[in-house]
Amino acid sequence: MKLLINETDFKENVKVAAALKFKPFETSIRKIQRKMLLPIFGQGLFDELVTAYEGTPSDVQKEVLQMIHPILANLALWLSAAGNNILWTDSGAQAKHSGDMKPAFQWQVKDAKKQYMDTGFDAIDELILFLEENKATYPTWITHTETRSRLINTALEFSQYVTIKRRLFEDLKPIISRVERDTITELLGATLYIQIKAQLLTDAGLNAANQNLLTDLQVVTAHLSYAQAVKELPVIIDETGVNLYNNAFSGNYEGTEPADSGRVHAIVSQHEQFAHIASTRLIKFLNANASTYADFTKSDHYIDPEEDEFDESESSIIDL
Repeated sequence: MKLLINETDFKENVKVAAALKFKPFETSIRKIQRKMLLPIFGQGLFDELVTAYEGTPSDVQKEVLQMIHPILANLALWLSAAGNNILWTDSGAQAKHSGDMKPAFQWQVKDAKKQYMDTGFDAIDELILFLEENKATYPTWITHTETRSRLINTALEFSQYVTIKRRLFEDLKPIISRVERDTITELLGATLYIQIKAQLLTDAGLNAANQNLLTDLQVVTAHLSYAQAVKELPVIIDETGVNLYNNAFSGNYEGTEPADSGRVHAIVSQHEQFAHIASTRLIKFLNANASTYADFTKSDHYIDPEEDEFDESESSIIDL
């Protein structure tokens, strides 16, 4: 796989020593391209950008390439560590002390890695947002649906309900897909769920009726995914794990220790309750507007008004 960044562009996007050799970073860059960028672009647009970068890119291609370079440069350094007053040299991470370069302290390397990780992953969300806003300019991207296939597709969207970083969002994607497949499909019924998913992948997006459902669907998806992540991933929930900060310095510069089971249970219960409230509200709305949502009448949660009345107090109706 060809590189979408060369030594010159790499050094323009991150602070490194001028004499730093670029070649050792190529393996990390290829890995990031394969794992992070290829799924976003799809093979068609990815190959198009590689060809353009090796030749003479058009203005619209240059715009995307300029958004790619901060991702590749920062995440390549994240995998190796650097930042702030740290420079990468052929001797490793160096920090400036009174005019001299010396090996960086462990806490400096840790802070530098977080800086590069956050910068690189945040740039991925910015790239996706740019492509979505300018999809008419990039028709090859429109035909690639993986990046737009979920009810929540970016950390920016997820953070409207639960604040997270893009790095964690990458780990959450399979959980989000599972919540959609199991819980959301069961709430809406398979027919309405399939209809909504199909509309999300079109250029036009959701129709007005289904757009009215999106917020509650995202609330349920975000909070349930977060709750399940607390139980499943080694991640307060951030990139370091479910942690309680230890205020007493004990020689561990990271200053964290695993959260106790009671704290973890409280986090899970809180987010499951948020999801439950939203799902109850959603089902009540769908039953009240069943004439608009004919496909919902095929769901197990549809209440025929001639047979029964929907009772939002019946928690057994919605079992998350």
